[in-house]
Order: sequence, then structure tokens, then C-alpha cells
Amino acid sequence: MKKYMNINGEYYEDAIKSGSSAQKFSYAARLANTLEQLSPKKGERILDIGFGSGVLLERIAALGADAFGADISEESVKYAKKKIPSAKLFVSGAEDLGCFQDYFFDKVVCTHLIEHLTAPEKCLREIHRVLKKGGVAVVETPNYLSIWPLGEFLFDKFMAKQNYSLRDQHISKLDYFSLIRLVKKTGFKVELAQTFYEFSLPASFVSTRLAYALFGLEKRVFGFPFGPFILLKLTK
Repeated sequence: MKKYMNINGEYYEDAIKSGSSAQKFSYAARLANTLEQLSPKKGERILDIGFGSGVLLERIAALGADAFGADISEESVKYAKKKIPSAKLFVSGAEDLGCFQDYFFDKVVCTHLIEHLTAPEKCLREIHRVLKKGGVAVVETPNYLSIWPLGEFLFDKFMAKQNYSLRDQHISKLDYFSLIRLVKKTGFKVELAQTFYEFSLPASFVSTRLAYALFGLEKRVFGFPFGPFILLKLTK
């Protein structure tokens, strides 16, 4: 696939650098939290599924991990190869990671991807397959048992770039409880369950400093099921 949903390879990087203050906060805070939970170590084999512009993957590689990426968009792979020459990148769908052997990775990260899939269970089973025993996966997705559907509508109406629609892209609408059931069904153990942005994202329209303070509190509340975004840290 040349492009996914007509999205340019550099879209997500541009959103962090040149979006509105609220959009910059949304991407930057989420990125830092994902990296904290993934905790890349030198020499670890880490796979980023659906890496987009390679923003997270670039940081994984910079920390000394052996960075791998899979993305359905040829343009994203081409763009990321230029900025992360050490990474091993593949054009691949998330529901069939046949380019990777069993028990190959120490860690896998899959952020804001499974909502784009018709069969997220297949993706989770593939993550489980390619992880080593005891390996760690970090999965993140919107929470549809929250104010997220309203946020999605407002983003599409007032903030999205032309021809970009979250509602058109998001096919599998999971919530905190359905996602936990799904990851357990596919063989994972839940080590950490977070939801966040219930207060920090609205606050970011007023004050970025306040937004980060609230975000720090949100991510420390284990098991609160109603924040707009869900992050699960899983072990095999």
C-alpha cells in the first residue's frame, strides 16, 4: 500500500512539531509515557507495529535497542528509513507479521493501531507469537467508554488536516474492559493498566503546564477505566 488513508509519511511528526498546543501536548505526552513503559534497553530487539513517521521508533533506536518496524504504508517506511538508517523496516500488515519468526523480540509496541483493524485479535496473537517468553508488549488505543467519541468528533471538525478523519479510520471501537478481555484471551498477562487524558487533554487548551501536571496524576491511577486513552503493559 503506497499510503494509508492518504496520510503522508511525515504526518505524525508534523503534528508534534507544528500542530496546535493541545495537539502537540496530546502526542508528546503520550509518546513520553509509552517510552517510559516500554523502557528500551541497549541490545534489546524491539518491534514497533504501525510506526507511522517513526517518532517513537527513532527514540527506541537512540537508546541503543535493535529497532524493528512494520507498517502497511510504503510511504511511511520510505520516510522512516531516511531518518532512522539503523532500523530494520518492513512493509507489513499488523494482522500477519509473517516477516518475523516466532519468539524473536524482547519487546513489542503497538500504539493507536488496533482501532484501525477489522480483526484486532489477529494482531494481538501475532504480537504474542513473535515475543520471547517473558517478553513485554505495550498496547495503546482509544477508550470508547469515555469522553473519547466526543473528542474524536471535535478533532475531526476543528483540528484535523484536510482529508484526515479519525472516525473514518477507527473501525474497532474498544473500551477498557473489552481490551483487557481480548489481551487475556490471546495469552497475555496484564502488568499495568492506565487510562489518561480525562482532565489533562481539556486542560491543554488552556495551559500546557497544567495539562502536564494533571497527566502525571492520571497515569498513576491504576485501573481507572474511563480515561479517553488506554495503555496496557503486557507480559507473555
